[in-house]
Amino acid sequence: MKLVIFLFVFFLTSSAWAQNIEVLDDLNYTVYYRIKAVLDTSRPDKKYEELMVLQVGDKISKFFAHNSYLSDSTVMAQKNVWAAQQSAGTKFQYSIFNNYPKGYRTHKEGFLSAATLLYEEELKPLQWQILQDTMRIHGYLCQKAKTNFSGRDFVAWFTMDIPYRHAPYKFDGLPGFIMTINDTQNHYKFDFVRLEKNKNSDIKIYQKQGKYYKMKREQFLKKQAEIHNRSIDAIMADYGRTISIEPPEAAHRYKQLLRKQSNRIEIK
Repeated sequence: MKLVIFLFVFFLTSSAWAQNIEVLDDLNYTVYYRIKAVLDTSRPDKKYEELMVLQVGDKISKFFAHNSYLSDSTVMAQKNVWAAQQSAGTKFQYSIFNNYPKGYRTHKEGFLSAATLLYEEELKPLQWQILQDTMRIHGYLCQKAKTNFSGRDFVAWFTMDIPYRHAPYKFDGLPGFIMTINDTQNHYKFDFVRLEKNKNSDIKIYQKQGKYYKMKREQFLKKQAEIHNRSIDAIMADYGRTISIEPPEAAHRYKQLLRKQSNRIEIK
């Protein structure tokens, strides 16, 4: 009887998951980057590290956290919904879809576990200053470049020896492949780890369908800034959510942690 119930629940959960995804493109290759980020500016020596994934297809690319990728690839390749539900959490709740829709970038991001916010922006390459400095990274000859992005100055090292042009996060526009990039305050850094060509045709680039709060980018940044000037309870109430943590002291610590870990990569 227990086995019958288990199989029935598994079938319902798997079917519901499959109905809530939309395949956007075939997957050609995957690039892995390690992010090192200072999320709390009062502790600049404490950096949070996580593996990020850049999936590249024929028409679009998708950049998101590896912990999400673990569940996604397992479900797509093995149809194992239970493994997906056991995936580890991530500090980086965004998924970035380049050239989706065509000519635009879609940014989706979980917000305080209350909602998923979405905005679209025109897909424009950044303006880079390419310098003469060179160095070798992982054996590849790299050249230095600088840019300003969303209120931060960034330094990148790129190589022409890898024949791909897609970049981590939103750092498009260089003539080569980014091996490492960091802002000049060393709050955010992306380091190349490895590149893998896809050999499993079952793995696609997709998005999860669901309820999203669509807004302009300016509204999105304003919402993020509200963490500092509105109560967490009031913000979550906007989306019909509450924080249910006991005892009250634990809830207070959680809210304080949310405020401290709010040093975002895009600040304007």
